[in-house]
Amino acid sequence: EKAKPARAEEWRRVLARCAEEIQKGVTSARQAEAAGVLAEVLGAAKGGAYFDALKEVHAVAARVRASAQQLEAADSELAAAAAAADEAWAALSALIRKETATVPTTVAGPSSPDCCGVCLHAPGPVPTAIVGGRHYHVACANLWMHRVDRVLPALTV
Repeated sequence: EKAKPARAEEWRRVLARCAEEIQKGVTSARQAEAAGVLAEVLGAAKGGAYFDALKEVHAVAARVRASAQQLEAADSELAAAAAAADEAWAALSALIRKETATVPTTVAGPSSPDCCGVCLHAPGPVPTAIVGGRHYHVACANLWMHRVDRVLPALTV
């Protein structure tokens, strides 16, 4: 049971960063829209790649939220962090007209040694990496190491 509070704290951290990153995208899209260049930004290679990366950030948030709900680890702070990420994504989606990310709905079981050390979902169809003997979705590991902490967590079910 000691893992439950640790998971919740780590998930609050990553969800807060997801919300911040997506909100930056909302701000950028609104600025581009106000300047009348949003379509041009989305059509450019770098602009399109930036907003595609935010779609991956949203997918990380969705996997973490699903894991928290399935493992009954969601407290009010975690739920608020997840809601902030979802609200930011809804605002961004309305601006850029992108589909929301499809995410798996099943958390890997306790006996699954290859679940992601951040979101606890099985590898599935998304790219994965093995770091320190642990499996991670590339998007989860990238977001964690660049926005949360330099050391990847090794969360367990």
